[in-house]
Amino acid sequence: MSDAHDRYVHHRAPHRPEVPRACVLADGDRALIQLGYLVLLVHWPTGHVLWTRPVTEAKLLGARGDWALFGAKYGRQLDPEDPAVLRGLYALDLASGTWLDGPYPDPLPAIFVEKDEPEDAWLTDWRGQRGAPGAEDGSGDRPDEWARSPDHRYIWMTSSPDDGAILDTERGVAVLMLSHMRERPGEGVRAVPLTGPERDGYDELDDQVGAGIAIARPRGEWRTLLPDGRLRRDGRVALEFTGGAIECAAFDLAGDRLLLVNRDALHVVDVARGLLLAQLDLRPLAPALALAESLPRELADLLLAHHGTLAAALAQPDARLRELELDDAQLADLRAEPPPPPIPALLQRTGP
Repeated sequence: MSDAHDRYVHHRAPHRPEVPRACVLADGDRALIQLGYLVLLVHWPTGHVLWTRPVTEAKLLGARGDWALFGAKYGRQLDPEDPAVLRGLYALDLASGTWLDGPYPDPLPAIFVEKDEPEDAWLTDWRGQRGAPGAEDGSGDRPDEWARSPDHRYIWMTSSPDDGAILDTERGVAVLMLSHMRERPGEGVRAVPLTGPERDGYDELDDQVGAGIAIARPRGEWRTLLPDGRLRRDGRVALEFTGGAIECAAFDLAGDRLLLVNRDALHVVDVARGLLLAQLDLRPLAPALALAESLPRELADLLLAHHGTLAAALAQPDARLRELELDDAQLADLRAEPPPPPIPALLQRTGP
């Protein structure tokens, strides 16, 4: 992973460690969730936490097979000394929980939204450092990537999470305009209640909270979840999620299951039947992910960016912590902190 640097000047990781940033449904009934400073892999039918790993500014984008894909927010490039290596792209082996050390694997996609000035954005294939066909997108001011399909074929590229266009990454053309999806749900649309903070009025955290959007195109049918909490199949509302906010969401590769996550709960939904397959309580994670109270926020931020949790940081020798520029007094205060709880090995089911 890339180092977290210059955090005294510019913070790249969020300040609320318990808030989810991104999520993915992977093969084998596994859910990968990126929180403020940590990714954890959960077997969602049982709630078992398979492993956890620290992360910094790179954001989880998707998965393919046993690889999860992360992209740095501040650009990607080929290594000038080894053209087989891409910098700014990271692959995590879900089987072992280890980061790729070597050439970027061929099965993983390398097409992303890149930006020059804030108003300019285009699709780029970073494996060959070339722009995708039809590079420019007409989705408004300051467009960026908001979501991608599980097969990485389609990218939701827009300046707003409820507007813009879905682009075909192979052809570089817009294939679906989301701004046209404004109809209300008709009679008989199934409502699926979610657990968590209310969608309206809960604590907004600048750009840390995701918009809870997801796209997929299984068997030629468009499936889109917009920030209004409505799941559409080929444009028509099929399900409406009520109650809890959706802070991140993702379809599985088949497009038949939908993962919905907020800071309180993880939900997995059967799309065709509108049934809640699982609901796991994430609230016990928050105490284990808390910032160190004895340190200035910048140092606490840096500490978790490198080690994921306060418990993991405190397990390090003093020399490792001094590398993060903690002085003797700060180190002594940190060692005097009350022992933080560990990440739970099992998340309790609260739903079906």
